[in-house]
Amino acid sequence: SSTNCGRMAAPEWLAAKPGSPLAAAADPATAFTVFAPNDRAFQALVASLTGKWYGTEARVTNELITALGPTAIDTIESVGLYHIYAGGRVKFATAKTLSGQSIPSALGPTIKLKYYSWINLLVLGDKDTNAANPFVVNSKRNIDAGNSIIHGISFVLRPMDLPPLAR
Repeated sequence: SSTNCGRMAAPEWLAAKPGSPLAAAADPATAFTVFAPNDRAFQALVASLTGKWYGTEARVTNELITALGPTAIDTIESVGLYHIYAGGRVKFATAKTLSGQSIPSALGPTIKLKYYSWINLLVLGDKDTNAANPFVVNSKRNIDAGNSIIHGISFVLRPMDLPPLAR
């Protein structure tokens, strides 16, 4: 799996929303930390929204856009901003010392960090009480991306509490 947003490249989303604050990520003078969901995270998100599991990237993307409806681009932008900490490059070793604290996202709502030392796991608490919180994938942490540090995560961070899926 990739560590970018499900291989749905930022330029594709940015082209649909000129002037997006996500464009700051392209500024090499801006230092930040990204918690990047892997492909499986997007599959799980779509499954939680639709009740169905899709195996291909194209199908996951199409179903996500369909599930979000007319607000898809704005919602994707908001969720993208929620995955960014604009306070600088934070390596895993530093992030785990912040256990129990909340850090602000570029969207505004905070992300609570919880480190479990006995299994070397950093869990990111989001605003959705009905879904599992993502964790930093140990093999995908501290990815140096020039002006940013990227940590691959297991699920998509949710900046709001979504109702459980009606079946």
